[in-house]
Amino acid sequence: MLPFAYAFVGDQGSGLHWLLPKSVLENRVFDSVHLFLINTLPAVSMVAAGLLFVKVALSRSGMMPVISILMLVANAAWWCFLPQAAFVWATIFHGIQYMAVVTIFHVKDQMARPDNRRGMLYHVASFYGLSLVLGYGLFSCLPWGFVLAGFGMVESIALSVAAINIHHFVVDAYIWRLKSGDRNRTIVESSWKAAAVAAV
Repeated sequence: MLPFAYAFVGDQGSGLHWLLPKSVLENRVFDSVHLFLINTLPAVSMVAAGLLFVKVALSRSGMMPVISILMLVANAAWWCFLPQAAFVWATIFHGIQYMAVVTIFHVKDQMARPDNRRGMLYHVASFYGLSLVLGYGLFSCLPWGFVLAGFGMVESIALSVAAINIHHFVVDAYIWRLKSGDRNRTIVESSWKAAAVAAV
């Protein structure tokens, strides 16, 4: 929550500026405290993540997975140090994550087809190329389709976002909610076992 606290007190157009009147924001004492929080919360966020890692490592449960602490550090970095808002970076990296996961499933499906004559790189490149075209259609063309149907641009963008999120929900259900015996579960489990054997 510390990186969020930094964003809450540090953003000039939101957070505290939504809640406090101008007379408080311009108060000299408040300004000093405000500046202190802005300057210290980024460092405190990073130190807190390290302290949490040490605390858990010394507890009965033992050391937490390294990926967990990396997630906390990445979260702090997004909010506190990058020039854009965390929402921008979270969206970009979440998209990259999904593209990687979906590409794995797609390539495995294509390579398993009995009539397949193409290599893995072809399937990766064609999938990414098609995704790029579809992404342009979704984000740049679909809103204009709604406009041509009589909606305003704001409503059109809202409808496009709704359509994209419905697709996201379907993809989520396909990838993550795996029942026992699902082919996708077999793919995930076989990949995990292969990685474990390689590590040994």
